[in-house]
Amino acid sequence: MIRNALVAETRDANGLSDGGLMLLSTVPSEWFAEGKVIELKDFPTAIGIISVTIRSEIRTKRTVTVEHSFTPHGSADVPRRFVIRIAPPHAEPKDIEFDPAVSGTIRVSF
Repeated sequence: MIRNALVAETRDANGLSDGGLMLLSTVPSEWFAEGKVIELKDFPTAIGIISVTIRSEIRTKRTVTVEHSFTPHGSADVPRRFVIRIAPPHAEPKDIEFDPAVSGTIRVSF
């Protein structure tokens, strides 16, 4: 249950991995409070290894910053769709889709 709250592989109609990931889908909003850092380092998934660092400046700047990188297990493991849910206290959650093939930084404003 805890693993699925952090990282869940998305599935097709047959229940097989479809190459997508949903990150932080059900973690408590307090995890996104001002000054909090969530870090998943070299987190294994069915299709590869993901690292994500989330830093919150939700009270002072109304932003959450996400740094991400992904390494597929092999060329057959082509990721399709990655989504991270940012749900800080006292704000509507936002689902942010990002390209797993490109490491980088995302700033989410609230």
